[in-house]
Amino acid sequence: MDAFVQDLRLAVRALVKRPGFALLTVLTLALGIVATTAVFSAVNTVILRPLPYAAAEDVAVLFRTNAVTGERSDGVSAANIRDLREGTTLFDNVAVAEPWSLDLQVDGRMESLRTWTVSRGFFDAIGGEPLLGRTFSNGDYDDGSPIVVLSHRTWVARFASDPAILGQGLALDGQALTVVGVMPPEFRFPDAAEAWIPRLPQPWDESSRAADYMTGVARLSSGASLEQGRAEIGRVAAGLESSHPDMNSDLAYSVVPLREHLFGDVQTPLFVIMAAVGFVLLIACANVAGLMLARGAQRERDYALRGALGAGTGRLVGHVVAESVILAAAGCVLGVGIT
Repeated sequence: MDAFVQDLRLAVRALVKRPGFALLTVLTLALGIVATTAVFSAVNTVILRPLPYAAAEDVAVLFRTNAVTGERSDGVSAANIRDLREGTTLFDNVAVAEPWSLDLQVDGRMESLRTWTVSRGFFDAIGGEPLLGRTFSNGDYDDGSPIVVLSHRTWVARFASDPAILGQGLALDGQALTVVGVMPPEFRFPDAAEAWIPRLPQPWDESSRAADYMTGVARLSSGASLEQGRAEIGRVAAGLESSHPDMNSDLAYSVVPLREHLFGDVQTPLFVIMAAVGFVLLIACANVAGLMLARGAQRERDYALRGALGAGTGRLVGHVVAESVILAAAGCVLGVGIT
């Protein structure tokens, strides 16, 4: 160990005497590390990191699609999703979330909350577990309970992370809604919601089957594949088209995996880019190896003199290793720091 520490000191002195070589080597390594780290961070976020939802691989988002043109709309309608839920056997839960807005009265002023009204089974479909309290139960939909679930951001920003918020009544749109739960910070479905309230069946649902502004979400049953689910939804959609031809003309549904919905269909491009930057890192390492060989050739007389004075092969190799360790560590620190 003492010898290695001495080799490190000698390596630092040698690199200080050749700052051009040291700087070029470190920058070359940093360039390859920056590219690789940046792309791997994207791959990790989009593909490798688990989504903050229970069994997220079984969750899909639904979109109304024109069966003839293939054009996909922005969402679904409540009545069609209700019939879809009742007509499928391969999905445990099928629900909708409708964009809404609630005005929260705080200290005599009104603040708008980005809210979603969600149908029965929404939180079960998406796999969301509350941080505090609970989500909506079937009983809440049966008796029309005036309740609300808050997002973590709303709980922190507007109520100072007060755990006593559970059970309190909030003045929302002039009505007292009781807070029954707070979601964890990573739960932001759909579209960074600030609050959720139960969505009860509405009189206009039947006449609004052609609407496509609600977010549909479904959870596959255990053992069912996405392709099987798509086929079953296609059969139910054909029945809905026959029973309501005026509003469901050319009706079909796109069943999009949750990860693809959140990040897009980027898995293949990301892996291609990852392979490309891997080659960039290999080229950078090859260039550094060439620089080290050139430096070694220039120091041939120095190594010969040290050998003549009694330095063994192991000691000479240890000096080269120490120099390489310093350059590699500097390149890593610079590359990761830039990233």
